[in-house]
Amino acid sequence: MRFRVLSQEELQHLEAEFKQFLIVNHIHSDDWKKINESEPEKAVALVELFSDTVLLKVYEKVDYMEFRSKQLFSVYRIHSERIETIHVKSEDHTVSLETDEEISLAIQSIPPKISIYRAEKKVNPFKEDEVHRLVEQGCSKSTDNVWSQFSMFINTSS
Repeated sequence: MRFRVLSQEELQHLEAEFKQFLIVNHIHSDDWKKINESEPEKAVALVELFSDTVLLKVYEKVDYMEFRSKQLFSVYRIHSERIETIHVKSEDHTVSLETDEEISLAIQSIPPKISIYRAEKKVNPFKEDEVHRLVEQGCSKSTDNVWSQFSMFINTSS
């Protein structure tokens, strides 16, 4: 298993796609019922394979992610061979970086305990694995607009 098994809710939303997946793998409705009853480990393996296939397709399309917590906001630009990151970090416990408004206030006033910096790292081994790791760490999908705003801010404040 490369990523994770889709949740029951996710699988329900992808029921038609899962049926297509089974058909492509020469497993029809009656066959699936038999496998579920007599070979549960094979059924689980098929669900795992389907989950990995779906997540791979989703992760391939992700170019931007972000992470928000009280003390840290990070936005990631994900390329096939490298990941660029912009971090806004607060050591002031009265400053929160959880909402757009709070981040905007923090970077406009830039109190002494706020730091903004860039980082970059090589993708290891594949973009999709990096995206999965970021998701597991609590990141969510972001946009080019968020990346551009922070990138411009860093370039103008440097």
